[in-house]
Amino acid sequence: MEEIRILNKESVRKVGIQFGLAAGLVSIAYFFMLYFSGAYLFDPFYKFDFWVSIPFLIFMMIIYRQSADKVTMIQGLVGGLYLVVVYASIVAIFYYVFLSFFDVDFIKNSEIQRMDLFQNLLSKAVQEDNKALISQLTKQLEEVRKIVDKGNKPLDIAMDRILTSYVIGGVFTLFVAILFRKTLK
Repeated sequence: MEEIRILNKESVRKVGIQFGLAAGLVSIAYFFMLYFSGAYLFDPFYKFDFWVSIPFLIFMMIIYRQSADKVTMIQGLVGGLYLVVVYASIVAIFYYVFLSFFDVDFIKNSEIQRMDLFQNLLSKAVQEDNKALISQLTKQLEEVRKIVDKGNKPLDIAMDRILTSYVIGGVFTLFVAILFRKTLK
């Protein structure tokens, strides 16, 4: 008689934590890749750092499926949530420490660069007399000014990383847990 392989709570938690740690470290490497390439903090590329964790979530579920004959949606959710919490914590702590102690002017320089970018785009639109683009860029420039005037602090950036990771991570964890569940044969 063949023995049924079942995932236990400890293995679900352990694998989730390990993959969250790996995703966090890869995300830090992604940050440095952007940082040393000259990208600024408010460039869209920095918002994509969460997508680094998606392959880890998928690989984690593949490992669950290979190591057990049955993988429930709850096991996938629990493992994925461990991954997301560990990942988000590592990234948020890194952002806070880096922006507070290593490059304290990075936020301010990024804000200046963002303002300059929109002002340059607006100047070009004015030269081209593109009224629709002028209206759109004026609204965007006002929004950027509001954000800059509010003053971004390292803790604000770190909290943004946590919230973004939790929201996107929760949605993808649910999707992947449903997609990769496995029933007994």
